Amino acid sequence: MRIHGGSWRVHASAVDDIEIISEAMRWFVGSESEISINHSKSAHGSPMVMIVANMKKKVAAASLCRFGKEQIFMIIDDDLAGRIVEDMVIHVRSSL
Repeated sequence: MRIHGGSWRVHASAVDDIEIISEAMRWFVGSESEISINHSKSAHGSPMVMIVANMKKKVAAASLCRFGKEQIFMIIDDDLAGRIVEDMVIHVRSSL
């Protein structure tokens, strides 16, 4: 299976240090990808921030490698088929 692109999303509360999270995201996706920061409200009305990076295939593959070999094998062993939705998108969730 080839990687055709990718995106990473971070959901943070308004009290989190958005600058540090954004810098970490820039390292994670590389300098070629643009990162957008969107301010909104959560379902309960509290302020939240969503940080999104969209990547093309080579950048997405490099970013996935930065995710770490152990984490990738855990995803594969856990239930890779269950993470793939009908439009061939793989969903991964990580807690940092």
